[in-house]
Amino acid sequence: APALFTRAASELPVPVCAIGGITLDNAPPLIAAGASLVAVITDLFSAPDIAARAAQYQQLFERT
Repeated sequence: APALFTRAASELPVPVCAIGGITLDNAPPLIAAGASLVAVITDLFSAPDIAARAAQYQQLFERT
């Protein structure tokens, strides 16, 4: 799947969003491959501290 994001990010003039089954474990390679956004529901709202989990996702984008 990361190769698809690399291709989409290089060929499309719009942001590319990863959606479906996104977790803190699988988000970094997708972001590194070109995903501009991640759509997260379960991993975010099932966390004991939603604000802390959201901050962890934000940090993934600050690293790039």
